[in-house]
Amino acid sequence: MGQTGLVSPRVEDQFSTLVQMLQYRAEQMPDRLAFQYLLHGEEEGPSFTYRELDLRARSIGGYLRQKGLEGKRVLLLYHAGLDFIEAYFGCLYANVIAVPAYPPKGNHHMQRLQAIIHDSAASAVLTTSQVKESVTHSADSGGLHQIEWLANDAISAAEAASWSKPYADEETIAFLQYTSGSTGSPKGVMVTHGNLLHNFRSIQTSFALTEETPILSWLPLFHDLGLIGKVLLSVYTGSPAYLMSPLDFIQRPRRWPAAISKYRIYYSGGPNFAYDMTVRKTKPEEREQWDLSCWRVAMNGAEPIQSETLRRFAEAFEPSGFRLEYFHPGYGLAENTLMVSARGIQQRLGIYEVSKQALNDGYAAEPLDESDRKEVVGCGHTSTDQEVRIVHPDTRQTCGDNEVGEIWVKGKSAAKGYWDKPEVSREVFYAQTADGEDGPYLRTGDLGFTRNGEIIVTGRIKDMIIMHGQNHYPQDIEYTIETCDPIFRPNSSAAFTVDKDGEEVLIVVAEVHRKYWPVSRQTFAESKVSHRTPVVLEEIWTTARKAVAEAHELRLHELVLIKEQSIPKTSSGKIQRNACKQEYLSRSLSIWGEGAEQ
Repeated sequence: MGQTGLVSPRVEDQFSTLVQMLQYRAEQMPDRLAFQYLLHGEEEGPSFTYRELDLRARSIGGYLRQKGLEGKRVLLLYHAGLDFIEAYFGCLYANVIAVPAYPPKGNHHMQRLQAIIHDSAASAVLTTSQVKESVTHSADSGGLHQIEWLANDAISAAEAASWSKPYADEETIAFLQYTSGSTGSPKGVMVTHGNLLHNFRSIQTSFALTEETPILSWLPLFHDLGLIGKVLLSVYTGSPAYLMSPLDFIQRPRRWPAAISKYRIYYSGGPNFAYDMTVRKTKPEEREQWDLSCWRVAMNGAEPIQSETLRRFAEAFEPSGFRLEYFHPGYGLAENTLMVSARGIQQRLGIYEVSKQALNDGYAAEPLDESDRKEVVGCGHTSTDQEVRIVHPDTRQTCGDNEVGEIWVKGKSAAKGYWDKPEVSREVFYAQTADGEDGPYLRTGDLGFTRNGEIIVTGRIKDMIIMHGQNHYPQDIEYTIETCDPIFRPNSSAAFTVDKDGEEVLIVVAEVHRKYWPVSRQTFAESKVSHRTPVVLEEIWTTARKAVAEAHELRLHELVLIKEQSIPKTSSGKIQRNACKQEYLSRSLSIWGEGAEQ
């Protein structure tokens, strides 16, 4: 007679490596759809069942082991598609440390790629024959032809016969995730099999994912949000995953909700800007044709989350069956594998009103009046087997509820450190509080506070603007600029300070929609530009300066207007403020209006 009151362990809890994870799926559900790629974001293209993916992984794994690459680093260079997925699992099957990157476009990307190859001491590049041909024969390949290049599409299925499972356990490094830091000194986060499996469990529990909860993603596969949070997670849960190119989404955002409706997607998401873009680029009559009632987990993360974005999207897509409560904001970083916290399926959506001035002073309090009011979005609770502390970054004293400090994390998702950077790793991954108890902790570099256990992220320590003894979050100033006039593009500006004759002054660099063209007051009436809207520069400057003064009591020293899609961003859409500052100082920004047809 069986016992009652016991909960059967989940199959997923028994996995110790990702190789074991995929092999289990291939044995138990060999003909089930694992991945479906959508050509142009709409048409069904290549696909994998679990049996097919396992065969390709064994073929590539066997080949890599015969090449003597076991235990070494191999760079993965792929455009969007399923080639990357089979190559990644092929590396796991060979106990090769994969280093995901992206084929270079231009000199900046080439420099970063060279820096990653040098830092990781990569022994080879695994890619497609097409990418291999284009990069190695490029005039500006920068010596990349000197490293060994391997094409996975040239690897025969017969190689699977030579494969044998290498030794690996939870402590084995699965891959290096290079963070979006400076081009010259990239840092590769050492992510283990155990890190990944723990993070999968946390995400699965938060969102109630099962084999019957389809996933869709347009996020880059070389970035942790797309790779870990969608692709690898889908194999862990046994959920079918539908994928499209980031470019296909950017070109026609309607493809995202259309695919969610067609394939009855349960879990999908992206950064804040994606929701704004989808509202702007879809029409009411289109939204009425879609049924998004299936989309119960609309993840929002990777950049500051705006409450206005959530409400605007929910209102626009209400005719499609979407509801505000389907949003699940989350917070994470590569150093913690991916997720630190997220709004769970049973948790209410947390949108809080706080005082702007108090938040700048380091604590969350009720607003004094409407002009002092700011809304912040909660990012849920962390998992029960992970600890989050808010710590004063200088004194290392633990902060109380509603007190702003650095977010510190402790748990099995915290990575081993940065590849070949022991000193920086000790500082970031092995931090201790002032009392020296309960460590070590991972220092995230992010600022935030907790309220009733929920984590609210407020900004980055290194990006904080300090003027006249007062703290200011750059994203607040950027939002003020972006909403003061329709010429500015959302999520496309950077606020920072520079030294001018011994004084720190405020600079804002902002992208302008390409449909506008700069003119002076004197030439406005004579403007003959038929395909663009003339804008008087003096008026824009006056509007922006007034908006910043009224909202933040700051003097805007300079507003630099730049061309659309030219501001430095990470692969997940975050503004790279320091890189923008360096381009400002070196006068290398793409100034709006220069070199364009008048």
